[in-house]
Amino acid sequence: MKKYITVALFCIIILGTICSCSETIVKPDETDTTITTDITDIMSTEGTEESAIETTSEAIVPKESHYTFKTHVSSTVMDEIMGQDMHDAYYNLIDAVLAGETSFRCKDKDTYDWVMGQYPYLLFPVIDEYIDIPTEGPAFTDGVGYFAYTIPYEEFKEKLQEFENIVVGILNEALEDEYSDFEKALALYQYFISHYTYDYDTYNSDVYVDNISGYRLLTWGKGICQEISVAYSYLLLQAGVDATVMKGAREYDGENHQWSFVTINGKHYHIDPTYGLGKTDL
Repeated sequence: MKKYITVALFCIIILGTICSCSETIVKPDETDTTITTDITDIMSTEGTEESAIETTSEAIVPKESHYTFKTHVSSTVMDEIMGQDMHDAYYNLIDAVLAGETSFRCKDKDTYDWVMGQYPYLLFPVIDEYIDIPTEGPAFTDGVGYFAYTIPYEEFKEKLQEFENIVVGILNEALEDEYSDFEKALALYQYFISHYTYDYDTYNSDVYVDNISGYRLLTWGKGICQEISVAYSYLLLQAGVDATVMKGAREYDGENHQWSFVTINGKHYHIDPTYGLGKTDL
């Protein structure tokens, strides 16, 4: 079902490449907001134990959630390559899925094939996991594309809510409102290398694994390069940073690999979160 884009970009200004597990990633400075107060001083000032307890409780207010889930996210690079028709058809697909429908407006069959295969994989991993081309009836006819849910719709809505909670939780744990796009990329990179592990069982398996996706990484906590790079780029998009993925052959052994391609302030960065996981024998 899935197609993969091999992106050939020339004259790219590569200002930063994070590709070695031996490099040290420094997390942005964190300001210590802990309020330490001498309880005896408070009591001597206010004269009651109740006032001391009240003042102490005010100092440990849980962090407010600022980042929210975006159903419509897309990469500028991907849109430039794929075109407006595919971009629009994909958003039509999202709106149809969220409304519990099974069809969406789409220009032609080629657009349908790409939208069903590539876009959810990169831009909405939970949808990629739970919709598919229908096994009965037409897949595309007269400007309308059709799809089917792989699980009951009410169960899908629960999966969607769980996925949204995971994404929002990560963003609000790893990021601050005032972070620049560069700081967001760095903070999420740090989050990935400290929370996820490389799935050697899948990597070394001779059997094709059908459920390789960014969704699997975010819900299982482990994955291979295709999953790690997609999940990292997707979270950057959710945080408002332009990102997609690129594929190519590794220089030292010629094996296929996938990493993130991030645009910050008009400049392009190749960022490889897989190698940040501390694995040296990939």
